Amino acid sequence: MSNIEPTNPDPTSPDPTSPDPDEPVSAGSSTPPANWYPDPDAPTERLRWWDGTAWTENRHPIAVAGAQPARVLGPRTIQITLAGVSLILAGASRLSGYGNSSRGSDLLAEVIGAAILEGLAMAAAFLFFLLAGYPNRKQVTRVVSSVMIGVYLISTIVGVAALTIPGVSVVAGIAGLLVLVGGVVFGILAATTRELPGAFRALPLVLYAGILVGGLVFYSLSAVAIIVVGILYITLGRRVTPALSAFRAPANATVAVGENPPE
Repeated sequence: MSNIEPTNPDPTSPDPTSPDPDEPVSAGSSTPPANWYPDPDAPTERLRWWDGTAWTENRHPIAVAGAQPARVLGPRTIQITLAGVSLILAGASRLSGYGNSSRGSDLLAEVIGAAILEGLAMAAAFLFFLLAGYPNRKQVTRVVSSVMIGVYLISTIVGVAALTIPGVSVVAGIAGLLVLVGGVVFGILAATTRELPGAFRALPLVLYAGILVGGLVFYSLSAVAIIVVGILYITLGRRVTPALSAFRAPANATVAVGENPPE
């Protein structure tokens, strides 16, 4: 077998002479030299390395001259996007619940429904963060994300009970405080993950700062903050590092030599 190593092919001008894989190679016969040739299985889509004797498993896509590399959306990008959608839904539910609560007790059912939807949406956002490994895949971050899911579910139950059962409001306040503390801890973990772009690291702290300030000043402002952060997750999540988001397939990636060429 030839010792020639495959180098990066020039996808726009492959060698037009392609060996026939169905013809046996006999001693002393004239065969094409080791080089990149159109892959017999997909001649218009990729090249394949011929080592001078047989086809190897080294393949490389045929790039179109002047074309931009394809943008690939990985599962983490989708999960971050879904987290952003969940935050938008949570913010909209909070805004709806606040509007209905200010209109009197006749809309109590709508207020309860909005509170349940908000809590479930926030829990879903942290579930998607957990699945995406955001802001990192450290064990402590995964634990905090899991705790936040549970805390949001519990606080939703307690918060709904506080709307109908006297004396539960204190417990609901404690649950709300736990949500805020957990969110700040999650924000600190994100802010200290240096692999992420600065804006993407800051989003959790921005989220809970908005929730805190909105709760103290104007409740609907916290809902707006949740919606804005959700939109930012969707937009920024498509442009962050490959560890969490979209990545670009390299146009001139080095193609490795196959260790086990086909017989």
